[in-house]
Amino acid sequence: MNSICPVAGVRKNSLMVLTHLIMNDMMKVKGHIARMALCLQDPHPRIKDLAHLFFHELAQKNYKVTDCFCSVLINFADSCHLYQGLIQQLSL
Repeated sequence: MNSICPVAGVRKNSLMVLTHLIMNDMMKVKGHIARMALCLQDPHPRIKDLAHLFFHELAQKNYKVTDCFCSVLINFADSCHLYQGLIQQLSL
């Protein structure tokens, strides 16, 4: 989401809306999971914390994030320069 909008407030609100829609089964995870994973590396702590909370809540719903792992990797490969920090964190 950082690559879409440089305004932290917009990224935070987008993340919150997507979280609400996904958690309430109004929207599917698959199309948005890569951008939401990118929020784990956002420079703003509040956005980073919200992203962590999203993935924690998703795991509580017994959703297998690994089902979308290929989609995330493909999206990361397409935009490698945007996701370098997240790729390094995932490799730890």
